[in-house]
Amino acid sequence: MKPIHARSSTILNAKKSLSAFMPRKSVPWDPIRQEGNPTRSDSVNMLIKQIKKAEVRKEGVASSARRPLEYMEFLSLLSTIRESNEKTETMRMVCSVFTLQWHLITRIDDMMKLRFDNLAPNIQHSGTLQCQMRWSKNISEERDAPEQILLGSMDPSI
Repeated sequence: MKPIHARSSTILNAKKSLSAFMPRKSVPWDPIRQEGNPTRSDSVNMLIKQIKKAEVRKEGVASSARRPLEYMEFLSLLSTIRESNEKTETMRMVCSVFTLQWHLITRIDDMMKLRFDNLAPNIQHSGTLQCQMRWSKNISEERDAPEQILLGSMDPSI
């Protein structure tokens, strides 16, 4: 039997969500007395294992995972924005945000929180800037947010 409704990651997430609301979540499922946490039952875990095996064999629901943006796609995006009929401040801002996002290797939602006081001239190396991203989802301590150095690019397409 091939899985046709969901991938293992979707079922694992649902299992975890349901388990969080169980009153006795650490108690394993007892199939004879029909009590405990049903998300810890052997049948649920075996089902997830079977679905994972089917995923490896490319049987079942196709993955909808995102893939990284390729360099040529990024250049195409910038040229499309630059060739638009509207030569406004918004167009320049969008190009700047995308270019800075590319150089900082960050997510777009993190870029939207960037403020001018997060950018500073680099005293040690003239012609460069320092930037610190303090609010990314992976940052929980101050040491997780080092200063990044931004270098200018001689490539006019970027």
